[in-house]
Amino acid sequence: MTDGMEKVAFNDLQLTHHHESPHASILDYGGGKWGRYLRAPDFYFEIMREFGHRFVRLGEIATIRRGITSGCDAFFMPRDVTNELLDEYPNELNWRSLPLIPHRKREEVVSGKVAIVEAGDKTLHPIERKFIRPEVHSLMQVDRPIVTAGQLDRVVLWVNQELDEIRRTYAWHYINWGAKKTFGSNKSKSVPVPERSSCKGRHLWYDVTGLQAGVGFWPMAQQYRHIIPANPERISCNHTYPLPSTSSKRPPFTSPVWRGRPRLRK
Repeated sequence: MTDGMEKVAFNDLQLTHHHESPHASILDYGGGKWGRYLRAPDFYFEIMREFGHRFVRLGEIATIRRGITSGCDAFFMPRDVTNELLDEYPNELNWRSLPLIPHRKREEVVSGKVAIVEAGDKTLHPIERKFIRPEVHSLMQVDRPIVTAGQLDRVVLWVNQELDEIRRTYAWHYINWGAKKTFGSNKSKSVPVPERSSCKGRHLWYDVTGLQAGVGFWPMAQQYRHIIPANPERISCNHTYPLPSTSSKRPPFTSPVWRGRPRLRK
């Protein structure tokens, strides 16, 4: 405190408060959210006092881009239920009762070349694993600082070829099936998937392979925690921002950052 004034300065906020004046003034305000200063633990301020000068803007070391905008997650981002079904239907006789579209033998799935996915309408479909990729659908489901494919149960359709080039594959069947579905919901009109706005703008309505995967994930929103897990396997994401490194002047962007709800000291 100097001459009845207290100055608090951090990255994007600088306030000068006159304790003695009934008409307090705010000077040098640089913009920012008040929540951090009202709710942050003491540790936050200690870090900023000691190391604040070493922080840089995220945009200097990484580019924040939106994840895949599919236009219809129920079709493009089904659940991989392969292991669940193999456990539940342990032999070929039981397997025949599964309502697969189209139906295929259990041994094809056991080989690892074919997966069974569950679309948003709960229908089951075989699809070649080379035509799907693991997908991070929500960071609320991530419980560790590094994301790997083995932790995920969602996949994304990964086809950038013309349909004639993949004719008679399971992926071809799945795309043709989806082209006739509407997957109507409260958020989306009941129109066939290819006619949705995000799909119509693509050269191939079913091709969502153009987005580069990032080295980490930045959440679009936070609830009880703020996590930026690393992405060493370059997995695709949806309701999350991938973080590709862009600057050659700085070391590569490094994750993870993990912050849960702070515990209040008694």
